Amino acid sequence: MNFELKDRVIWVITALVAVFLVVFASLVMRGVKYQKVADSVVEKPSENDPIGDGYVWQGGPDDPKKIIIVKIGVDNFIQQVGVNEKNEIAAPYNIFLAGWYNQSPRPGQKGLSVIDGHLDGFKKNGIFKNLSKLQKGDELSVLFGNDSSKKFRVFGVEEVEEKNAMASLFSQNPRVKNQLNLITCGGNYDKSKQYYEKRLIVSAEMID
Repeated sequence: MNFELKDRVIWVITALVAVFLVVFASLVMRGVKYQKVADSVVEKPSENDPIGDGYVWQGGPDDPKKIIIVKIGVDNFIQQVGVNEKNEIAAPYNIFLAGWYNQSPRPGQKGLSVIDGHLDGFKKNGIFKNLSKLQKGDELSVLFGNDSSKKFRVFGVEEVEEKNAMASLFSQNPRVKNQLNLITCGGNYDKSKQYYEKRLIVSAEMID
């Protein structure tokens, strides 16, 4: 490669890198946040309005996109969550987002699906602040990426000790083929340990 051609190649590469950096910086300045699978401990989740903060939902047509619970005023996006470094189901990075545990079936599929959400933040109420108000017979819906939806009816509400939460969360009613469990914090808040001592679990069955 002669020096003239080599200089041209270097110039083109430099120009492409510069364009990429400009575009990336523009997205950061605009506060655009693309959905990532939450897989770390959220010590202080965001309490900003995710839409106003530039949140953009990304997922496939079969992925759960929003959860709607009319009785308690919930109509919010769902983020995919995995397992964090403590081997626990990760929490959404924002208190206004729900989290579908992506190692469980999609809501409405055969088996037991799990969606978690924050009770509150340091200053504001979270998406599942009023989850305890749900009762047997109440209904909720999950909207998917293809704009289809599935409806569920609550058949159980229980508050359990934190140490027993996972066992209860992953307990499927043998008579329910398509079960969805919602979970959030409950009980008293221990300031010294900075965590809630109990977990609230709402179990629902797909009806439509």
